[in-house]
Amino acid sequence: PEEAATPDAAAPPPPPPPPPASLTVYTPAAPGANDPASFFDEESEPVLAAQLREVADAEGPLPEVTLFARVARAWGLERVSPRLADRLRALVPDEVPRTTESAVEEAGPGTRFYWSAGADPGASDVARVADDELPSSRRAAEAVCLEELANLVNHVLREAGLATRSDMARSVCELIGTTSMTMQAARRVDLAIDLSVAAGALIDENGSLRPAD
Repeated sequence: PEEAATPDAAAPPPPPPPPPASLTVYTPAAPGANDPASFFDEESEPVLAAQLREVADAEGPLPEVTLFARVARAWGLERVSPRLADRLRALVPDEVPRTTESAVEEAGPGTRFYWSAGADPGASDVARVADDELPSSRRAAEAVCLEELANLVNHVLREAGLATRSDMARSVCELIGTTSMTMQAARRVDLAIDLSVAAGALIDENGSLRPAD
């Protein structure tokens, strides 16, 4: 009988994930309203957990501060205090994936991002943009995870063919609706470019970017 093939230890790494098929507009979730007086009641825990899942599924990947603010506002609470954040953090369902970005100089503090249930952050094709007619669809670069920024970088290159790093930062910031390109925003796009280069999706030739294929 034929023996089953064994994996080759020297086999090349798998190809990078496919590029996003299309861009979608970022749309904030709006969980149903609840009584603020019962927020910390034990009976409210299933509702809070369901709302955390609802927002993560609708908006993920999104930063922890945004996730908690969405749910808090549904309970009439405008400020996410440390106590409130601790309660919500403990109630995020296990099936909601999360990633944490390390703090990087000029790119902002370390941030935890929550993804839609079942998402694979390492192979995500999510790429969402702002709509000029929907102010709520605009995001700061710090509110967009590096994986999504990298997908937007890949989109820009597929459209333009070539771009410099500075042009790329401006283009990506325009896509997400950032009104002004700060040094921190430019640095985050730079990190996303590095992520795409490492994944083999694009090539950087002395600051000139082009698609790998």
